[in-house]
Amino acid sequence: MNKTILSLALLVSATLPVWGQSAFPARPISMVVPFPAGGALDIVARVLAKEMTTLMGQPVIVENRAGAAGTIGSAVVAKAQPDGYTVLFGSLATHALGPALYPKIQYDALKDFSPIMQVTSAPLVFASSATLPATSVSQLIALAKSKPGTLNYASTGIGTAEHLAGTLFAATTGINAVHVPYKGGAEAKTALITGESSYSITNIQLALPQIQDGKLRALAVTGPRRLSILPDAPTLREAGVAGVEVTTWFGLFAPANTPPDVVNRINRDAQTALKTMREKLLAQGDEPVGSTPAQFTDFVKAEHAKWGKVVRDANIKLE
Repeated sequence: MNKTILSLALLVSATLPVWGQSAFPARPISMVVPFPAGGALDIVARVLAKEMTTLMGQPVIVENRAGAAGTIGSAVVAKAQPDGYTVLFGSLATHALGPALYPKIQYDALKDFSPIMQVTSAPLVFASSATLPATSVSQLIALAKSKPGTLNYASTGIGTAEHLAGTLFAATTGINAVHVPYKGGAEAKTALITGESSYSITNIQLALPQIQDGKLRALAVTGPRRLSILPDAPTLREAGVAGVEVTTWFGLFAPANTPPDVVNRINRDAQTALKTMREKLLAQGDEPVGSTPAQFTDFVKAEHAKWGKVVRDANIKLE
């Protein structure tokens, strides 16, 4: 073989995939949702997975692995092969609240993941049963104080954002209300609609349709400003309750040490998918974000530190 042919052969071989490897993705991707089907996280994840399936040319399959405020499913992904074929649709609960509340959590929220992209950000909505004889936050506080221990608030589980917000609200206002954790968002919402639960500081994606139908009341939102889709609902600060500002978020994570080119490929297609989803997300109260992996890494570190301090300072204990 002359030098020209040899050089050409080496050049061609250098541009081909390593033997046994193929371009990512070469098979279906599992998107683990660490909460039950029908909840707020699940709703957004399924829309994202559908859009990404088209963009990636491989099925992106949502797999619900619920339990322990999202920490069980998160641990599954933390221990998965770092090849991009198993990703987590995580949240405030999985990467900030759970680590602060669960002393024996089975993963390190900062070391065991490669953050890919923050997908959304949204406040919670303070929703009450339409049968509750209180039409404002101040009236609900007065009712709770007049009948200590008779009101209860629903959450999607111990250690979730709803649980933390409800605990902070009770501690801040000095009311005695009973926390009732449900297996997921769908069950908690049903309990609220039927009046089994008095109120819930919950994900807006879950409660908005019933608020619009008059089955639930929106007494306030937990963000720093009002929402355009709920203009009559004040912030909790406007309603006279300071210190209960909670903004939830959802995002994509891969196991730690996933190759940067794989992380960047998933980020690229997730960014494109998010643009397609934008109007739908805004209509349900979600703010699309679409960060880079580096931006999301810094954000998760800040949230982890912030909520760890909140939990410690408030001396919040698991029930």
